[in-house]
Amino acid sequence: MGKIELPEYRFAENPSDDKTGAIRISNGKFKGFTYQYGVVSLDEVNGSLKVNFTYDVVDNEKCHPINQELTNIMGGILTKLINERYDDGSDYRNNYPDKSDSE
Repeated sequence: MGKIELPEYRFAENPSDDKTGAIRISNGKFKGFTYQYGVVSLDEVNGSLKVNFTYDVVDNEKCHPINQELTNIMGGILTKLINERYDDGSDYRNNYPDKSDSE
């Protein structure tokens, strides 16, 4: 699979859950599609990380088809967000010690 060109997106409110945010695609083919990520996991496959995720549709007023192209875009956005957050080389696991060590 080649590199996916990601549309512009922004963080949005989730009207059905004020404790979690959502992502709203703001241009391109899927403009207006709004969703939130659910469970996110990473798997190592042949030496590369694969991102797995669930999502909930928050707004799909234009009835965009939820197909492989859209799923790939959501995965690309998630990967970008993860890279932006953790790409400084820090090992953030040290910030969340295993509770079993103190029990």
